[in-house]
Amino acid sequence: MHPLLEVADGKTLIEVLTPILPAARLALMLLAVAEGKTNAVMLHGLWGSARSNRPLARRLFRAVYENCGKLDSEGCRVALLKLYYLQF
Repeated sequence: MHPLLEVADGKTLIEVLTPILPAARLALMLLAVAEGKTNAVMLHGLWGSARSNRPLARRLFRAVYENCGKLDSEGCRVALLKLYYLQF
């Protein structure tokens, strides 16, 4: 079992597994950032990477997973910004 799943609560799992559209996933991910939920952001990145069928989107979601262990880091901000630009 993935270590992130062990610390995620039920609400977080529902928010991560429910969105079908990448834009909806990004919106929930940004909400998790605003609420300071590091594990939720990382889960969104991991699940978005696994679910995406576009190579660029897969890499960008993976970058969020890898860089957002600290939400206030420059790497996390850049990864989220790149993902935002891809969606809009």
